Amino acid sequence: MKNAVSVFSVILLCGFALPADAQTPAPATNRVTGSVTSIDAGAKVIKIKTDASEEVAVTLQDRTNYLKADADLKNTAKIALSDIAVGDRMMARGAQSEDKKTIAATLVVVVAKADVAKKQEAQMEEWQKRGVAGTITSVNPDTKDIVI
Repeated sequence: MKNAVSVFSVILLCGFALPADAQTPAPATNRVTGSVTSIDAGAKVIKIKTDASEEVAVTLQDRTNYLKADADLKNTAKIALSDIAVGDRMMARGAQSEDKKTIAATLVVVVAKADVAKKQEAQMEEWQKRGVAGTITSVNPDTKDIVI
């Protein structure tokens, strides 16, 4: 999943820029990534549990852009807030509070929980096809052989 975070970063750096007011310096832009734990559309708040197991409240604005990416992060499409579900992976970008507990999102990118599960299943199948399992019976460091 670290690779996915890197791809999100590239997508964001290449494709999206935040407008800055010439009179006032723009607030620092930060990103948080994690799994959606709750959605309060009325209050315009999505809570996520980050990869570091911290809860962050993502506050949404009228100008927040919503994108859905496929599990490979190759294709994105605009979506609405109503298309986001609990369990989806989400990356939010915007101004983060000093205590790092909230972020005012200008961009939200989600990968559906089902898409993540399909990708993980495909990766597991690939490991099972190409991998081996067993107890190591000997190791030869000279030839770099391991016998299972």
